[in-house]
Formats: sequence, C-alpha cells, structure tokens
Amino acid sequence: MLLPTFLLSALLIGIFVYFGAHIENVQVQHRELLRDYTVGHGMITNYLAPTDSVRDAADTLLAGSD
Repeated sequence: MLLPTFLLSALLIGIFVYFGAHIENVQVQHRELLRDYTVGHGMITNYLAPTDSVRDAADTLLAGSD
C-alpha cells in the first residue's frame, strides 16, 4: 500500500508545481506586456466642470477614458 500513497503524493505535488509554473508564466507575460505603462496611462484626465449637467456626466462616463 505504500506505493499507491507515494504515487498519489507525487501526483499532487506535480500538479501543484505545474499550476504554480503556469501562474508564474502568466504573471511574467502580463508584467512584460505592461512594462512601458504607468499609472498615468490609466487615469482619467477629462474632468467635468461644475456647470456640466447629468447628461454630460453620463456621456463622459459612457465615452470611456481619454
């Protein structure tokens, strides 16, 4: 009975190592993709004026970022 327990343990360890390596690979790809971007690229710089209507605010929101 020792062999099946060992094989099951080795299989579980192998699965964890495989998924861990996959997650690390995805993280490295994302980091490389976003390497040249800064927080400023994600900020909205087109603000509303105090005199703008709710319609203007909705249009700005639906238009998306700059």
